[in-house]
Amino acid sequence: MKTNARRDSLLTIIGLAALVVGFLFVVYFPGRQAAAKTRAEIQQSEQSIRDLPLRIAELESLKKEVSRRQEFLNRTESLLPSEVDLHELLGHVAKLAGETNLEVTQTKLLDPVEYVSYRAIPIQVGFRGRFSDVMRFIRGLEKQERLCTFEDLTIESEAARNTGDVEGRVYFSVYVRSTEKDDSSENSSSPGQSGVDTKIR
Repeated sequence: MKTNARRDSLLTIIGLAALVVGFLFVVYFPGRQAAAKTRAEIQQSEQSIRDLPLRIAELESLKKEVSRRQEFLNRTESLLPSEVDLHELLGHVAKLAGETNLEVTQTKLLDPVEYVSYRAIPIQVGFRGRFSDVMRFIRGLEKQERLCTFEDLTIESEAARNTGDVEGRVYFSVYVRSTEKDDSSENSSSPGQSGVDTKIR
């Protein structure tokens, strides 16, 4: 009798222990892991919500930067055209020299310099006239619609000392934008990098 009671008690204890172990591994521990995962997801969502104003501000800043760069491109498009009429350009130089009372003694197109995204066309102009007229001529070149950079200016007064005139040469370059699609490092550069193209082909 006592043996049966002990056996029943032992079976009951073993059964309860099995139920407890099953509950722990099937329900409790998985439930805790799921609850922890849910809490972490909730925290991430709450952090994302708190960061939302910052993300919106960053987006607005990027929009303004894109707009600023587009405005810059629109303003500078005429400075760096996609093609150049050299006869028209040289005619403009001759006309500007006439308007400034400067005599052009030589006009020479030098070899173009090819870069990745544009081409530089160097021009040498020899002149004779008064120094003040030379300065007016240089300022006139600077004020033209296309981009113009000056590499060198040489002025000599020995040959025309008696007349007060000077002789000299000016070297300047105009630029043409390349319309070719080039898979260069310039095209793949990040927004924070400089847009200046100094890579010669």
